[in-house]
Amino acid sequence: MLVAGIILIAGGAVASFAALRYFEQLGNVNGVLQVAVGLGAMYGGVQVLGLREIGRMIGLALCSVALAFAVLALIGGYTPALVSLSLNAFVIYALVTTADSFRRE
Repeated sequence: MLVAGIILIAGGAVASFAALRYFEQLGNVNGVLQVAVGLGAMYGGVQVLGLREIGRMIGLALCSVALAFAVLALIGGYTPALVSLSLNAFVIYALVTTADSFRRE
């Protein structure tokens, strides 16, 4: 779970910083949305590290969506998406198999 939380935090940070860096190219709505998703992933990662159920749910939701986008990118021929697919699949696996370790509040 430690690695899953760290992957969520790192992925959220990268997404947020990338959105801020390319804010003008993404457009206002897409940029704000990507920053919000990145901040949500970082919040979820911190909650996963604290073994809170809300973090697990946020992590599962965000990684499931990211996994779907990685599959679409792979179908489109963008092979670096294989890294994203692998990391998101690992986080989903880790959060599902360790569900009993999280506190229900």
